[in-house]
Amino acid sequence: DNYVVVTEAREFRPDGTPPVFPGLQDGSVSTWQILADGSLNSIDLDVASGTNNTGRTACWLDFSDENTFFVSNAIEAGLASYSFDNGSIALLDQVAAQGTGATGNTTDPAAAFGTTEGWIDMWISDDNRYLYQAYGLSGTVGVYEINGTELTLLQEATGDLPLNNIQGIVSVGEIGGSVSTEDVVLDNSEIRLSVFPNPNKGDQMSVDFFLREASDYDVTLYNIQGNTISSGEIAGRGVVGNNTISLGNMNLEAGTYLIRLNLESGSITNRFIVIR
Repeated sequence: DNYVVVTEAREFRPDGTPPVFPGLQDGSVSTWQILADGSLNSIDLDVASGTNNTGRTACWLDFSDENTFFVSNAIEAGLASYSFDNGSIALLDQVAAQGTGATGNTTDPAAAFGTTEGWIDMWISDDNRYLYQAYGLSGTVGVYEINGTELTLLQEATGDLPLNNIQGIVSVGEIGGSVSTEDVVLDNSEIRLSVFPNPNKGDQMSVDFFLREASDYDVTLYNIQGNTISSGEIAGRGVVGNNTISLGNMNLEAGTYLIRLNLESGSITNRFIVIR
């Protein structure tokens, strides 16, 4: 099944004036199921992102797993967690913000958005363990560990970020090391796969993988659109334990790529970045 999940930030009307009723209108999340003919079937509509005006601007959202997602509330500089069950949703918890929420007259756009540090965009790591959160006006990114519906602050980073007006986070990667998938078990054979260096310049790239059982293998490369770049050109017999193979100079353009290790028992995929 496919679903649409929408956040609604309804603090102000299009002309910038406060809503007539209610005086301060909570933001919310709504869901629909996409039917076979492309039409939408509403499931849960206007599930508030807070109580007593603590979630008036529900903006970005991201799923930490298939049953839980987080929503940023910009004016209050807070996060809300929701359950997700076949499109049915419920507000579970609100996470206290580390940034500063709006002060003064929050029915006035200038007063509200001019003072909040704002929880803007967010990104959740591929292993669903960490949430990265941008504070809009303070030029800060908060790093949180995810424990179910709760978050634990690990670090607040400013570094070389602008002092204000951060717009969002596209994605977060690991620089200067390898990016590994979680272990995968195929037919009782444990497999681990990593690419290094990652990011790399497209030359002298190596792949490490670990096998519990010996297996024939071959490697397929894809671009981020899923188009095959090479398939079966690199192949061999993997031994029990650690294996390292070199991809050599692939003459790849800058961008994100996928590498698939095909084994007798199945396959495992990881991604890597090429920089120029």
